[in-house]
Amino acid sequence: MVKPIMKLRGTSGGLSILLEPTDTKDSVASALESRAQLLSERVELELGGVIAGEVVQTVMQAILSAGGVLSSFRPPRGTNQNMPATIETVVAQVQPEVPSSGRTEIIARTLRSGTRKETPGSVIVLGDVNSGVELVAGGDIIVVGTLRGLAHAGATGRKDAIIWAQKIASPQIRIGQAIARASDSSSIKGMQAREGDTAELAKLEGDHIVIEPFKGS
Repeated sequence: MVKPIMKLRGTSGGLSILLEPTDTKDSVASALESRAQLLSERVELELGGVIAGEVVQTVMQAILSAGGVLSSFRPPRGTNQNMPATIETVVAQVQPEVPSSGRTEIIARTLRSGTRKETPGSVIVLGDVNSGVELVAGGDIIVVGTLRGLAHAGATGRKDAIIWAQKIASPQIRIGQAIARASDSSSIKGMQAREGDTAELAKLEGDHIVIEPFKGS
């Protein structure tokens, strides 16, 4: 069995993580379990090569569950930093035969106004989603920044899909067939006005979208 070589280093503001190609979902989850306190602060993430998609997802989930913030992200050296880092270009699937609808796409940049992005699986945006952006995902939408554009999670009908962002300030979000607009949703208006560092989670409760501060586990 190959030993993981993920590198963890405490920083003045939290934790720095360097993932390597030999790291696995289980080894990373085990290593991060004892660093939960540091994960609750600011986390720097660097990919040291082509990393399994489920490994990146494991790290992201650990950060979200701890209530932390991904403060910086560095794709593998040689990757065009101005282009989205996708499963195909940066994060390799452990099982290539997994249908495309099960993939998580990682966009390593802020999405600018005028962009429309649609993906059959989930999407993680390592930056902001600016006003004038339309983001549509068959699964979850995770924004490690502020969500100001239109977002539609669970576009394929998934009612368990979520929208998670450091701040939800969107004029409209959708989950499945449900819609919440800033003009008629006190929850969205409340989130727009709220100040602080607590991330926000939007989910379906019955047929209605509920937005609440995310406190982790």
